[in-house]
Amino acid sequence: MGYYKCPRCGGTDTYKSQETTSYAAMTIDVPGPVDNTLINPNKREITRCRVCDAEAFYTMSNVEAERAKRIFRPILIALPFVLVGIFIFIVNFL
Repeated sequence: MGYYKCPRCGGTDTYKSQETTSYAAMTIDVPGPVDNTLINPNKREITRCRVCDAEAFYTMSNVEAERAKRIFRPILIALPFVLVGIFIFIVNFL
């Protein structure tokens, strides 16, 4: 199983948190004494280092890396042939 590692201090003691990336606000016309602005914060879940509070990134174990290579190797081998085929189709028929 992999682990989270801080790029700044190299620590592996982490915790999950949410970070606000942006806000979406909308003003609507409603009668009465109510607030007519709706604010919706866009958040994403991140993993932070407990030591320096920097964002920590996931590091795969060797077993996970080998499994990912085994799964995606056929796709990476076939990809150039598919792209050449698409290019030839576009050139000939457009």
